[in-house]
Amino acid sequence: MTLMTEEIARFFNKFNFKVFISIDGYKKAHDKTRKYHDGQGSFEDIIKGIEIYREYNQDYFIKGFQGTIENIDEFDLQEVYKMDKYGFIEARLAPNLLGVSRKDALKKARLVGRFLDLNPGNRLAATEVYFKNMTKLINKDDYSFFFNCKGLSSYPEISLYLDMTNWRVSHLCSYVPAASLPLEGLGHDIYNPILWKRTETFIEDRIDSLFKNCLECDLAAICRGGCIYTGLDKENTLNESACAYQRELWNIYIKKVYQTYDEE
Repeated sequence: MTLMTEEIARFFNKFNFKVFISIDGYKKAHDKTRKYHDGQGSFEDIIKGIEIYREYNQDYFIKGFQGTIENIDEFDLQEVYKMDKYGFIEARLAPNLLGVSRKDALKKARLVGRFLDLNPGNRLAATEVYFKNMTKLINKDDYSFFFNCKGLSSYPEISLYLDMTNWRVSHLCSYVPAASLPLEGLGHDIYNPILWKRTETFIEDRIDSLFKNCLECDLAAICRGGCIYTGLDKENTLNESACAYQRELWNIYIKKVYQTYDEE
């Protein structure tokens, strides 16, 4: 979005691109982590880019953003809700759980859990997809197991990396390099059997890891292995700090559900 121009915005509109943006919560938090090479933050340029994009893309207005929570000790939840002044009504924020201690993971879970208490009464809703999944799961009538990530649904996804001449396609998540291939190398065929085989191999490995690492866990049906980068990472290896994070979120969520039920 820092590179947005009128020409690019028109191009996206003409070819029906759907654009997702990253903002790490709010200006101060974002500018600490999303910097240019000279150390300057990118927040203001992103907002300018959004304004240009919206002018030419009224049908897909960008009403929400996704972001990563890094510095939890300095993160101000109230500032997130002030992002509504830029036209946002939703923010999906999740903490970085790569290479963090179990103690930090628990602190991050409690911080994210506070959104459940702060959302009511605000025009902007800060969400964690985990809570949405929980609501669906506890209202299901059966016990069928399913992957928790849309990236594992086998719908083709074409991604642009920093090198915009390099188009890659995946039936999984673009964050799993092992499951994506250059579009040119597939003859520009998004249904090429090679891609399906690459996907099948990764999912088989993931299922094996679920049985090995998660089957004895009492939250296996709730967590379902976590995101590619959490419970089981992109190499299908267990991330114990992420497991602690998910367990703490479950405790927070179930207490909230019980409290609501008790009030009713």
